[in-house]
Amino acid sequence: MKMGEAGARPLKVLFIHQNFPGQFRHLALDLARDPAYQVVALGKRGCPGLPGVRTIFYGLHREAAKQTHQY
Repeated sequence: MKMGEAGARPLKVLFIHQNFPGQFRHLALDLARDPAYQVVALGKRGCPGLPGVRTIFYGLHREAAKQTHQY
């Protein structure tokens, strides 16, 4: 079954970015407008998200400690 045919499932796209949409803004919006794609994003709580893109938020359980390497 090809995309666009009746009964075809949408292609699922997941964006993972702590500050979604970040550099993926234009790509995520274009894909979300196309019914051939199901677009979901995973971002840190407080990220802006995008209208039309389901965003799942996560939070950190603790901040980095002093001895945590910067990278």
